[in-house]
Amino acid sequence: MTGRNSKLLLAGLFSGEKQKAPWNTNKSAKLEAFIKGWGERLGQPNYKKGISGGDVGADNLYTFGNGPSEKMDAVYTDTGLGNAKYRIVERYSNWDKFPDVHSYFFAITNTGEAIVFHSPTTNGGIMYLKPTENTEIQAEFKRLVEEE
Repeated sequence: MTGRNSKLLLAGLFSGEKQKAPWNTNKSAKLEAFIKGWGERLGQPNYKKGISGGDVGADNLYTFGNGPSEKMDAVYTDTGLGNAKYRIVERYSNWDKFPDVHSYFFAITNTGEAIVFHSPTTNGGIMYLKPTENTEIQAEFKRLVEEE
C-alpha cells in the first residue's frame, strides 16, 4: 500500500477505533456463576446483579479510605471501554441483608487493570468505594478480564 490508503490504515491503527473490549457477556456470565458460589461459601448466598437497594449513578461514587473522600472518575459500561479512569462493568450487592449490606463494583481502569471495589454504604444516593480486601474475588475478576 502506498499513499492515501496506507495513511488511512495507519490512522485507524493508532486511533483505537478497533480496540478489543476487555469485557463481554460471556465473561459476565462466568462472573455471575462465580459470585453465586462465592457468596454461598461466605454464608451470604443472595448476591444479586446491580445495586438493588436503589441504583446509584456513576457520578455519585466517591473514594473511601484514609484521606478525604473524592469523587471518582467513573462510568458504567458493558464492554470495559470508555474515557473515564474507572470503567465499571458489573455491580453486585446483597440488600436482603440490610443493614449489613455489601456492594461490589467491578472496574477496569484506563490502563487495563482489573480492580474490585467494595462499599458498605447504605445511605442512599451516594456510595463510598474502596478496593476490596477479599483476594479471592479480586483474583477471579482479574483472571476473567485477562481471559481471551
